[in-house]
Amino acid sequence: MSSTLLHRRAAEYAAESHTKYSLETPYVVNIHAARLLAEAQPLWTFDHAAAESQRFCRSATADFDVCATAPDSVVHGLAGYFDAELYADVRLSICPSTHTPDMHSWFPMYFPLRQPLAADAGARISVHMWRRCADARTWYEWAVETPAATSAIHNANGHQYWIGQ
Repeated sequence: MSSTLLHRRAAEYAAESHTKYSLETPYVVNIHAARLLAEAQPLWTFDHAAAESQRFCRSATADFDVCATAPDSVVHGLAGYFDAELYADVRLSICPSTHTPDMHSWFPMYFPLRQPLAADAGARISVHMWRRCADARTWYEWAVETPAATSAIHNANGHQYWIGQ
């Protein structure tokens, strides 16, 4: 996704909190001042009924083609959504294409890039995501590749952001 506003706000948070790592922290945001450069794709699924003791660590790579009709853009970060089947035909989704009508209580995650990357119209972007687990912590790591450049792996080893279990 391209959003100068979200990227600037994450960088401002770094300045206010005196940390260089806020651009390696995902944020829950209402994405409104942004251009989505490609359709959302599923990365992985969880089946909580399958194994109660499973830690749900995952990794995936997804390739996105920037809309050919979009002007050349800058990738400032990633948008993360969920689509959950709760029971039989009961679903909750915040994905743009399957969004649950009138649901306003959950927002997507914004995974910023420390250094935004250029993305030409029609370019292929590869997104690498990891959901890591160790001890009593779970965290996300991410990296992006464009034809022009590759980002660093963000939040390696959960050094900036993690969730306690």
